Amino acid sequence: MPAPRDGRSDGRPAPRRDGDRAPVVDAPAPVGDDDRGRAFRARWEAALGELELEVAAAEDLLARLHHQAEAPPATPRRPWAPPVGLGPLPAPLADRARALAERQARTAEALGRAIVLNRRQARAVDALADARETRRDGEQALYLDVAL
Repeated sequence: MPAPRDGRSDGRPAPRRDGDRAPVVDAPAPVGDDDRGRAFRARWEAALGELELEVAAAEDLLARLHHQAEAPPATPRRPWAPPVGLGPLPAPLADRARALAERQARTAEALGRAIVLNRRQARAVDALADARETRRDGEQALYLDVAL
């Protein structure tokens, strides 16, 4: 019996490491021009379309916040869950899926930066509020510019 390609003796796939790209699997899948092949591809296109809408919503939110526009009202969203039984990604959709994964990564990084910036700004505002509160308690200014 040949050894598994991933080196595991139990035949299970090796665990993925961070940064590994999901492979495009060349498994038997209906990819012809018949109804079954079109339906298979349509399910994948719908799944990718749903993810693209989620990324576009996050990109829109970041753009609005970047331009100091009001954030859109929070709308309840159901958490995304991968479709069950979708099968392997059709090879013709691989470029679209890779581009979507890159958009997701860029958007996630931008969201992380926005969160850090927001926390810094909140700390600065809190510090200013604390300083104003201290002055209201009757303390006088420590420095006076007499160079006039």
